Amino acid sequence: MLKDQGARVSSDNTVSQRNLDRGNEERLAQLRQREAEILRSKELQGILFDLEGKIRSREDQINLVRKENDETKFSNAGVSDRNGGLRSEIAAFQQHINILEQ
Repeated sequence: MLKDQGARVSSDNTVSQRNLDRGNEERLAQLRQREAEILRSKELQGILFDLEGKIRSREDQINLVRKENDETKFSNAGVSDRNGGLRSEIAAFQQHINILEQ
């Protein structure tokens, strides 16, 4: 009877130890997975930081191009006004030439 009890206790201890070992293995696997996720997160943060820098650079370039475009529009408007004035002068000269040729 004592042998049976000892065998049962030994068997229970073996089952308990296996369960404990399995739980420890699961926790280790979770820790490894967590560490891998942390590394991946750091990699993604680095990539995100680089992309945000590129976006800011592109936005600065876009703003510069817009400013240059606005300046060009303003300049073109001035040139167009001068062209209109020159065309009027040419038309006036043409009339004078026509009058002088008659």
